[in-house]
Amino acid sequence: MSDPGAGAPPAKRNYKILLIKSCSYFTSGVVVLFLALQLYDWFGPTSLPDCDDSGVQTTIRSIFSEKSKTEITDMAAFASATAPAGGLACSAELTFSDKSRGRLSYRVYLKGSHVMVVAENVEEL
Repeated sequence: MSDPGAGAPPAKRNYKILLIKSCSYFTSGVVVLFLALQLYDWFGPTSLPDCDDSGVQTTIRSIFSEKSKTEITDMAAFASATAPAGGLACSAELTFSDKSRGRLSYRVYLKGSHVMVVAENVEEL
């Protein structure tokens, strides 16, 4: 008995299809990695911002504009210390639209994945 494939030429590899498959696997892997990193940014753990963070400053400005109807024109001299509950105890010097000045004591902490800002005390300067 003879082998029917013995005289047949070797099968050609289609390198074009192999290259296309390899590129599609690589592209799919990059897309999955990008999506995983983006989901981690959206739902991952939130870190505690500094006392002079722009988001914290915006929150303080909105608190004052809602509660006292006085706009803050300048915030400076930020200082921070660790609060016992794992947050930050902060202070800042404020200048208001009526040119008065004060020192604000406030806390920044995490509640779940949300950053919370609590204004505690304002002293006149």
